Amino acid sequence: MSLLIPCSLCHARAPGKLTHCTWAWYRADGERSAWLQKLCFECVCTTLVPLVTAAAEHPLSCPMCHMEPGDDMDPVYCTYFLEGVGKQQGEWATCGACAAQLRVRAQTGATKREDRPIQSEGQGPSPQTDWKELYRSLGLVPREHS
Repeated sequence: MSLLIPCSLCHARAPGKLTHCTWAWYRADGERSAWLQKLCFECVCTTLVPLVTAAAEHPLSCPMCHMEPGDDMDPVYCTYFLEGVGKQQGEWATCGACAAQLRVRAQTGATKREDRPIQSEGQGPSPQTDWKELYRSLGLVPREHS
């Protein structure tokens, strides 16, 4: 927590650092929506940890209701920075009803983030991963594309 900046959810103020969480999802019109929350330790434990734990056990089930969303999947993503751990990313297969609830919670006390341009279609490798170097370290030589 911070003396100067309150927790986005519970508004508590205390010495220490807040966990920055950027929640994101794609709206029905295909536009990305992203929100930044600053959470105290207690709010991280009640909001973020249950999602991370549920997704680790059953990655394709909704982490809130624990049902398989099937065609009703409406994913929510979160990039968060934990003190002493660093940058982490969550990706949850939320069902439509639970996604709506989670998105309301994610926007509580949060600030809207600027939209970022899409760099390419589909998901490519994450920017922090140098795949060629990784393959070389495993003794594999990647083919060069012509």
